[in-house]
Amino acid sequence: MAVPQPRAPDVTLADIRRQVWMDAYGKEVQSAATYSYTWMADQVGHMGVGMLLAFALIALFQHLPVLFGWHWSTLMWPELLGLAASAALVALWEYNAYSSDVKRAHGSQFPLQVGLLRRNAVIATFYMALGAAMGWALHQDWYYSTPLILGMIVLGAWLAIPWVRQKIIWQKASLPYLSRLADIKPNMPKKDAEKLWAGICDAYPPAGPPRVVVLGGKVGSGRTEFACSIGTEVAFRGGMARYMPFTKLIELARIQDYQLKPPPPGPANIGWWPWGEAQLLIIDDIGPLLEATGISEEGSPSDQLEGLLERWLDPIRPALSARSTVWILGEDGWGSKEHLEEAAKAIADFLQLKDPLAILLGHEPSQTVDRMPA
Repeated sequence: MAVPQPRAPDVTLADIRRQVWMDAYGKEVQSAATYSYTWMADQVGHMGVGMLLAFALIALFQHLPVLFGWHWSTLMWPELLGLAASAALVALWEYNAYSSDVKRAHGSQFPLQVGLLRRNAVIATFYMALGAAMGWALHQDWYYSTPLILGMIVLGAWLAIPWVRQKIIWQKASLPYLSRLADIKPNMPKKDAEKLWAGICDAYPPAGPPRVVVLGGKVGSGRTEFACSIGTEVAFRGGMARYMPFTKLIELARIQDYQLKPPPPGPANIGWWPWGEAQLLIIDDIGPLLEATGISEEGSPSDQLEGLLERWLDPIRPALSARSTVWILGEDGWGSKEHLEEAAKAIADFLQLKDPLAILLGHEPSQTVDRMPA
């Protein structure tokens, strides 16, 4: 079988239509939750908030002046004021939320994706303002309101396409959760953070070179969270990331299964990316398995690690070498930066790649998990 090559995700309009149908029609309590469904439900909720706000403010502007004996020169003024006030309030709310997120990211070793966060605030404001406009339209005659509301629905659906495509890319990575690098507390050397960020911002395989990143640290240092943050950032940039436990990779390596045959792995309403096509593969839970196998006293842990990789993953070595990989090691045997660098070199030698990056995380974990833009 030919070695599969990494590729950028290709989410077509047909894929989006199929995902929307599964999310809208096939949603049941037994189904896995999807980010695409959550995002669409959020925007419908935003529209509902805008509509309710418009109803309340239009009623307020219609009846409050009567208490003071005032009279509007035209009946349109209360409705227009209610619409304008609703749009202003939701814009102020989203601006404050955006500013708060930007301030919280100060002090991180990694930059916040301000552009994406700003676009998220703008689109949330738009959908709430769209709901307010629908609330205003419902106060008009039906021959005006009907085409206006239908046009607004079409506009809202059209603007949702790139956002749903992005959510599909996120959820197909099979990450345990989403996490932003900008939310991670400083817990590594600055030069390591800069090198990692440069790799994230660079081109991914096959357009860019495959890279090796090895994460270590004590229990509670946030190794898995940090790896998920790397996968999230790659998905932010439209890359194909895939998370997988080491034991599952060993199982698939024995039969050289690259998960390329349908149906795709994972929940039926998501369909994870095949790991054989991923541009970034995150491999977790390596340390506990290596410890359970009983590391002997002969040879260094790094030498034994390379030997175990040769025995377990040799059938898929060419595929692993073609993509960037993140390896999550435990504390035992690699508790120092020097030992972790030896382990990173062992993995890089196994993959016949150069310049691996070893990151030893501090003990104190991040306290902000899963604060993702909606």
